[in-house]
Amino acid sequence: MISLDEARSVVLDGHLPLSGETVPLLDSLGLVLAKDIISSYNVPAFINSAMDGYALNSSETKEPGTRLRIAGITYAGMPPGETLKPGTCQRIMTGAPIPKGSDAVCIQELTHQASPVSETVVIETVVNKGDNVRQIGEDISEGSVVFEKNSKITSTHIGVLASIGISKVEVIRRPIVGVLSTGDELSEIGDCSRDGKIWDSNRYSLIAALKEIGADPVDLGLIKDDLHALREHIAEAGLKCDLILTSGGASVGDADFMSEIIADLCGSSAKWMKVMIKPGKPLVYGKLTNSSTPILGLPGNPVAALISFRMFARPLVRKLMGVEPQIIPTWTGVAEEDFPRHADGKLHIDRARAAFDSQGELRVSRSAKQGSHQLSEMAFSNALIYLEDGIGIKAGDRVKIELLDWESIK
Repeated sequence: MISLDEARSVVLDGHLPLSGETVPLLDSLGLVLAKDIISSYNVPAFINSAMDGYALNSSETKEPGTRLRIAGITYAGMPPGETLKPGTCQRIMTGAPIPKGSDAVCIQELTHQASPVSETVVIETVVNKGDNVRQIGEDISEGSVVFEKNSKITSTHIGVLASIGISKVEVIRRPIVGVLSTGDELSEIGDCSRDGKIWDSNRYSLIAALKEIGADPVDLGLIKDDLHALREHIAEAGLKCDLILTSGGASVGDADFMSEIIADLCGSSAKWMKVMIKPGKPLVYGKLTNSSTPILGLPGNPVAALISFRMFARPLVRKLMGVEPQIIPTWTGVAEEDFPRHADGKLHIDRARAAFDSQGELRVSRSAKQGSHQLSEMAFSNALIYLEDGIGIKAGDRVKIELLDWESIK
């Protein structure tokens, strides 16, 4: 048996980010920049108004109550008005270029017209040079590094890139991850001949989980417990995938072939591990000799497969994407009741519900069903409890948790 950290090191060590590619701007969301982004433009590109109001020369507003003649009006998208003459101002809208002869904008709320029909406005305050004016390059200056290489692209990054006219971005490409289910006991959804069979759910869960983290999953289908067919299918998949995930056949049953297949296809890199976690003890890893593609053999029980995905596959996919592999961040909460367990040398990872109380404290309740085959309870849970080896903890003790779904925390 090896620890969770040791098993993670086996899986992650030696892997580098994938190659770069150029993609349309909107397709870059969630990916990592392959090189620095340098702006070819100033943002703003011209001096413009930050507010609706009146563009004026601040030297003419030495005291409240200054009266200025309105020389015209400029909307956003229009060229600047004529150069202001002494004693005049220009009605201006947010984003519109300010005219020559002006150096500030007085906001509309601090003005009033001298009369309903007057073309004269009363400036009710002293206006200082630069008030409510956006200067050239105030946000981004031409030639500056906007985002550095290895930055992960968010929706805000995309907005900034659009603001400097960038329509395509060079990024670390999305990993192509093949997902394969194995087992004579499995059948495809829609197959009605189910005597002794169960519908395959792992492939669907894992493909969805890969999409959530930005990978490009490929459905490799369902293969029965046939040593030759599995070996051929995996070897072929390795030629078109950056990573292969299998579920089932990773344990020690008579029909559990994954350790034998990976040993055959991966040579000295093959590792069959008993990880000191529950669920998720069996794990097989190797690099295919014909392609150097890594392969992870996950457990077949649905909850165990998803836990193993979070512990091992998720950080490996992140590393291939150029994102910090990141040991999954954990929080602490207060146990709502006793969380008993037995000492067995393993870290127990239990399903739970977490919610904030009226004082803002995170309270944690363990889910009723903890079997590694009971997938529905995983769906109803929004957290995982990390219970170290021993006899568990008491109600009111602090417990380490991993939040699965922020939006469900209330």
